[in-house]
Amino acid sequence: MRTIHVSTLFQSVHAKENYLRIQDDSLSNKKATVDIATDKNLKRLLEIEKALLKKPVSRVHLDTGMYEKSEGEVTYEEELIDFAKRLSDAKKHN
Repeated sequence: MRTIHVSTLFQSVHAKENYLRIQDDSLSNKKATVDIATDKNLKRLLEIEKALLKKPVSRVHLDTGMYEKSEGEVTYEEELIDFAKRLSDAKKHN
């Protein structure tokens, strides 16, 4: 619910480029758990993370509440790099 609210807020004020949530709704509960701190599970989570960064960015559609691919084929990895650069540039100007 929080994801939809925050995404809606940023999109409604025409600032969606200032909000990035990296999430994969296709993971099962067993795959998504972070409560199991074994080496095997942590390595599996790192593999999931690396694969997720290669996926195209998707955002919540305001009318449906469902995730959709964003315009273009920008990956989460590329978007994170751009996001970090914009934050760094903004800090330099303050």
